[in-house]
Amino acid sequence: MVSGLLPTGFRDRLPPEADASARLVRSVLDRIAAYGYERVQTPLAEFEASLIEALSTSSRDLLRFVDPVSGETMAVRSDITGQIGRIAKTRMGHHPRPLRLSYGGPVVTLRSTQLRPEREMMQVGAELIGLDNVAAASEIIAVAIDALKAAGVPGSRSI
Repeated sequence: MVSGLLPTGFRDRLPPEADASARLVRSVLDRIAAYGYERVQTPLAEFEASLIEALSTSSRDLLRFVDPVSGETMAVRSDITGQIGRIAKTRMGHHPRPLRLSYGGPVVTLRSTQLRPEREMMQVGAELIGLDNVAAASEIIAVAIDALKAAGVPGSRSI
């Protein structure tokens, strides 16, 4: 193994790209917060069984390792959405609904594809939990469109 090489699908982000990425995440999260969505942070890795349940996936789709402290198998998240569901159900289960939560952080996929060669990506999002009606769908769409506009996504200005 040559020193300084990274695994396939992983890369360093140097200035100014790292700064631009941080500004993009911040602008999206700030727009989401303007709608009353509260920020939560989830761990990059959890016990494998918890993550499999939260993500409704199989262990073969996760990057796994043995935790040297507990001896249990852990996994690196490939999606944050399931972790938000876990938080809403457990840690914030007593909070009145609807819950408006936002999040952002890195995720790691086990395999890349031709269309998406990266295995490490940044995921940013918002979840409206506890409402299942047209008004809720309209709200989350409005939040998404506004966040895309804040991010400067081409074509989002005309939505």
